[in-house]
Amino acid sequence: MKILCGVVTCNREKLLIRCINKINEQELKPDCLLIINHGDKLTSLESNINLIIINQKNEGSAAGWNRAIRYALDNNFNYIWLMDDDGYPDKKSLNLLIKNFKDHFSCLSSIVLREDKNEELVFRMPKIKNKFTNNLIGFKNIRNIQKFSKNNLYPFVHLFNGALINIKAVKKVGNVDINFKIYGEEVDYFYRLKKYGPIYTLVNSYHFHPNVNQKHIED
Repeated sequence: MKILCGVVTCNREKLLIRCINKINEQELKPDCLLIINHGDKLTSLESNINLIIINQKNEGSAAGWNRAIRYALDNNFNYIWLMDDDGYPDKKSLNLLIKNFKDHFSCLSSIVLREDKNEELVFRMPKIKNKFTNNLIGFKNIRNIQKFSKNNLYPFVHLFNGALINIKAVKKVGNVDINFKIYGEEVDYFYRLKKYGPIYTLVNSYHFHPNVNQKHIED
């Protein structure tokens, strides 16, 4: 079993270093840490995990996810664990994801929590009723998601924030569509991955993220 961790970054080196430090602290470490850099040259990165940096022109986040997934395909990884530079995983995150991942799953993701208020979700989770979702009225507190989860699994994810993707699914449904640039690639890839197998959020695996309603501050 080979796990690639892919992080997409653009001119937020302090946040990236924080993210890398949290990846280095994982109970179960990925086999390789891949940084897709869309910005200025990175100067001070250190990792106790095999570190690879790919610099490419910034053509949107979709191109970053596409390049990371392509690296996983080309180098025979079994899973790719994807995240932005501004969020970071709890030290148990990857270990819990792997332990709960079933072979027929497409994706198992951590739940994305506010770094300043850990009981609140960064992105609302839609209420699931049968096979349908209600995106207008969604959960915003982790307790509600836990209440409506079965075996800590909730049948929806916000991709690319601590999402562990099965490379078998990628081989069936293809890579992220770079034509989406910076909007819509998550939704498109979510529904494409669902064609291969179930997608869940593991609600006891945590990924922390700044409040999206506030600007990032690097100080």
